[in-house]
Amino acid sequence: MATETAETDAIVINWTEGASARSATAKVFRNRFHYGAQSSAGTFNDTIYVLDSRGAWSKWTGLRPRYMNVVSGKFVIGDSTETTGGFVRELYRTNADDGAAIAAHWESKDFALGPIQNVKAVDRLFLIHSSSATTLSMTLKADTGVRSNTYTVNLSTGAAFGVVQKSMTPPLNGNSFRMRFYDSGASTPWEVLGFGLNYRDMGLRQP
Repeated sequence: MATETAETDAIVINWTEGASARSATAKVFRNRFHYGAQSSAGTFNDTIYVLDSRGAWSKWTGLRPRYMNVVSGKFVIGDSTETTGGFVRELYRTNADDGAAIAAHWESKDFALGPIQNVKAVDRLFLIHSSSATTLSMTLKADTGVRSNTYTVNLSTGAAFGVVQKSMTPPLNGNSFRMRFYDSGASTPWEVLGFGLNYRDMGLRQP
């Protein structure tokens, strides 16, 4: 019989000088880890980060997660603010909200697309998505956002899914690239099935 000890090779701690932040809350539901806390510029808990079973993170804003729990198979949160709070809300039940927009974000990791020291030129972006009666903002970021292109995509199609192509003139140059998807009022579910980039390796040069 053998045992192993978990080891953390590195850790980064960020904090904000000033008044104490609210305590964070977390819960697992439907095989997803939900972490609710106060953003650096917030005065109450205003953000929920969600880690799914595939290891992908997404972020919700517009909610006030002071406390999370699962009651009789229902995922509920208690509001964070005293002046406008006092509500217990249930998530994952319907697509309806209380009239206030809930923003949903998803951002990929950085892709080097080959040797990181080489500059790549992205000429075309492909998006495959499920059909949904909503619009989605998508941004291709070069070098973690030093340069970027943003597009608004209508996800409503006459089929089960849709394919979007965006040509870039001039091309977006960078050493690495990441994709970001954002909906400022996620009252209708949306799903990204995949995305791809057409690019050229420009070798060693300035972006």
